Amino acid sequence: MLTYTVRPHPETHLYEVALRLQAAQLGSSQSIVAASWTTGSYLMREFASKIRAIHAVSLRTQLPIRVERLEKARWRIHTESLAADDVIEIRWQTFAFSLGIHDAWLDRDRGFINPAALYVFPQDAAPNEPVTLIFEAPGYEVLCALPESDQSGAYIADSLERFLDSPAHLIGPNARCCRFSTTVCGTAHEILITGVSSINIARLREDFEKIFETVIRFWSPQQAQAPFKRYLLSLHLAPNLYGGLEHAEGTVLLHDPKAVPAEGEADVPKDYVDLLTLVAHEYFHAWLVKRIRPDAFVPYDLTREAYTPDLWLYEGFTSYYESRLPFEAGLLKRSDWCKAFGERLSAALSREGFDRMTLAESSLAAWVKLYRQCADSPYSQTSYYSKGALLAFILDRKIRALTSGGRSLDDVLRGLYQEYLDAEALKQYAGLPAGQLANAIRRYAGCNLDSLLEALTVTENAHGIWQAELKEALASLNLSLEVDPAVPSSFRFAGLRAGARSDEKVILQYVPSDSPAFAAGLFAGDELIAVDGDRTTASSLNRQIERLRGRSAEVLWFRTDRVMRGMLDLRSPLSDAFLARLPKKIVEADLADQNSEG
Repeated sequence: MLTYTVRPHPETHLYEVALRLQAAQLGSSQSIVAASWTTGSYLMREFASKIRAIHAVSLRTQLPIRVERLEKARWRIHTESLAADDVIEIRWQTFAFSLGIHDAWLDRDRGFINPAALYVFPQDAAPNEPVTLIFEAPGYEVLCALPESDQSGAYIADSLERFLDSPAHLIGPNARCCRFSTTVCGTAHEILITGVSSINIARLREDFEKIFETVIRFWSPQQAQAPFKRYLLSLHLAPNLYGGLEHAEGTVLLHDPKAVPAEGEADVPKDYVDLLTLVAHEYFHAWLVKRIRPDAFVPYDLTREAYTPDLWLYEGFTSYYESRLPFEAGLLKRSDWCKAFGERLSAALSREGFDRMTLAESSLAAWVKLYRQCADSPYSQTSYYSKGALLAFILDRKIRALTSGGRSLDDVLRGLYQEYLDAEALKQYAGLPAGQLANAIRRYAGCNLDSLLEALTVTENAHGIWQAELKEALASLNLSLEVDPAVPSSFRFAGLRAGARSDEKVILQYVPSDSPAFAAGLFAGDELIAVDGDRTTASSLNRQIERLRGRSAEVLWFRTDRVMRGMLDLRSPLSDAFLARLPKKIVEADLADQNSEG
C-alpha cells in the first residue's frame, strides 16, 4: 500500500505532498520517479520541472534519509541501513499554477490535480499496487473520481494506474461553481462546473443525459451498462480556453463561458454545439482508449514514450463519433452535424501534410509532431484526429454499402469492446496489437477491407484513393463538398492566412506552397505591411486583395526586423492543387449542384 497525503498552500500555489511506504516497496532500484507524460496526451511534459526538492525520513528513527537525484525525473532513496519493513515518508512540494487539463492548479478559489503532474512513485511499483490518498485541506471541499474510504478526507485506489488516472478537485468557499448529479442507465454521473456563477443546469443536465445514454447504448445496446460505477465530469470555464482529457472514470474539460447557456436563457449560444461534441468526444473515450487500448499502453509507463502506429483508431474514430452520436441523440440538426464534421474534414484536407504524412507515421510521430506545431507543420504533417475521423467515416459508409446496411463500423467497435470485457473478466486483457482493425472488420462486419486500410493508413501518395473514397462516402448520404464561402478573400485568392489580432497587424500563419503569396516570397511568421503601395491592416487586407484580382502588385512585409518585397501575381490562374485545398464545407448534393450551375 502506498499512502499519499496532500496539503494545499494556496498563497504560494504549492501542494505539499508526503508519500508513506515500506522500504521494501522501493524495490531493488531504491528509486522513485515522476511521470513525464499523462495518458490521453502524447507529449513529454516533464512534470518533474514543477517539483521542489525531495526529502525523506525514517518514521521509526525520525532520522533523515539521503535522497540522490539520478536523472531529470528519478531519485534514489538510500535505504541501505533500514530494515525492509521500516516505514519511510518522502516529502516534496509541487508548483501548481497551470490552467491546463494536463497539469495542476491551486489558488484560494479552486484547486485541480492531474495526478501525473503532482506525484512521484516507486520506479519498481506494480501497476496493481493499491493506493490511499488523504487530503488535509481545511476550507476546501474535495471532489475526486476515486471512491471514498472510511477515513474522512481519504480515497482509495485499487491500483497505482487507477490512482494516476483519477483527477481531484478542491472547491474553495468563494469559488464560482455549479454542481449537479444525474443517473443514466443505472450509473451515477456527477458534473462540476467552475469559473462562472450562472448556468442553465436544467438544460445541461438534459442534454448531457442524452449524450451519456446514447454513448452507453452505442457500446452496450442490449444491457445499456456503463463500464464504471461512477463518472465525474468537470468543466472549467474561462475566456479563450478549450480542451479535454479523458480518464477511465471521468473527464476534465476546458471551454469558453460564451459556449454555455446561463440560467434563464431560453436559447443556447452558437458555440454550444461545440461544447456538446467535446463532451461526447471525451465520454466516448471511456470505452475507446481507456478500455479498448493499444498493447503499447498495457500497462502504462508514464516515464517514457509509448509508441503505437494506431492512434488514428483511438483518437480519429472518436473524432468521427463526437458529432455523429449527439446527432443521433437529437441534440444536433443535420446541418449542425454537417458543419461540425465538415470542420474536422476540412482541417485535414486543407493541409498539404495530408498527402505527405500517413496515418501510421502521424501516430508514431505524435510525441514530436502533433503537439509541437511550427511553421513547417501545415506542409509536412497531418493530424490523426482529423484524418482519422475521415477514415472512420469512409470505413463506416463502405461497410454499410457492402452489407446493404446490415453491418457498420459500430459493430466492429462493439466486437472489440466485448473482447475487452471477456479478457478483463479473466484479468488477461493485454491490449489491441497494432494493425488488428482489418481482422476485426472481417470478424464483426464480414468485410475484407485489408487493402483499403493499408492504402489509407500506411501507403504514401494515396491522394487519389482518399479523394475517390471520400466522394463515394459523402454521396451515400447525398452530400458533397464545396469551397466554404466563409473563406476570406485574402486566402481564397492569394493564399494569405493571418491570425486575428487586436492591434490590426497582419501576421501570417500559413501560406500554401502553391499559392500566389508563396510565389511572391511570403511565409508563416511574416508581417504583411503593404499591398500595392497602401498600408495593410487586418481590416483592410481582404478588400485590398479583392481590388488586386486580375493584376500584379508589389507587396511589402517584415521578416523579423528586415523589410522584404515581392510581386503578388493575381493575374495568372490559380493552380488546381491550391484550389483543391481551399477549406470546404459539407452540403446537400442538390444544393452543391445548384451552386455549381450558378
